[in-house]
Amino acid sequence: MKDKIHFVDCGAHIGETLEWAKKTYGDKLLKIDAFEPLPDNIAILHQWYENDALIDLHDCAVACEDGHTNFYPQISGAKTGSSLVFGKPSTEKIPITVACVDLARWIKDNMSADNYNCLKLDTEGYEYKLLPHLFANGADKLI
Repeated sequence: MKDKIHFVDCGAHIGETLEWAKKTYGDKLLKIDAFEPLPDNIAILHQWYENDALIDLHDCAVACEDGHTNFYPQISGAKTGSSLVFGKPSTEKIPITVACVDLARWIKDNMSADNYNCLKLDTEGYEYKLLPHLFANGADKLI
């Protein structure tokens, strides 16, 4: 049985799931990687978690390729509906440009089969592109 847990939070918002993972997994938690592209949320994450040795913050979106992409922010309310998907009713029609990382490549480069790897995806509709990409590239074998 695998003893250590590597938790990856894609769509970290302002850290609610980070707190849940820390509380739920406790001493078994090896590390947390948190991905968040919305600048307002990133600022909050850095304020709260910058000095937490357990958490690595990634100021970018998870996608099917490395580089930069259009991101459609939700600029009002809880800011939980921002997405790489154009046309969601809660988002702006004019995108901002954000950095993105190929999640399949990142998983294969950064996760070990020796750990219990837990992936939380909350990418506001982009899961429909991302999940087939993970399967096609074999990244699902590490999760």
